[in-house]
Amino acid sequence: MERETKKEFQNLGRIIKKDFDHVDKRFNNIDKRFKSVDKKFEEARKDRKQIRQEMKDGFDNVNSRFDSLEKDIKSFVTRNGFEDLMSRVRYLETKLGIESGK
Repeated sequence: MERETKKEFQNLGRIIKKDFDHVDKRFNNIDKRFKSVDKKFEEARKDRKQIRQEMKDGFDNVNSRFDSLEKDIKSFVTRNGFEDLMSRVRYLETKLGIESGK
């Protein structure tokens, strides 16, 4: 009986080894998949950084254009005589009977 028991244990050992080998192969496949997913995440991070930089550059461009417009408006108002315009508005308000907000 001891011989039969030993044989059974050996058979059981072979079956377990075979199953563990199969599990190892599956884990290797899973590792490959995780590496692929990690690579995709890394690419997405790079894309996100690039998009953020493009957005920052775009906003910087818009801000500089607003600054330029603000300077142009200020110089236009100064150039055309803001005080002259205010006196004309006062004259019209007086003629129309409108009380000034000041």
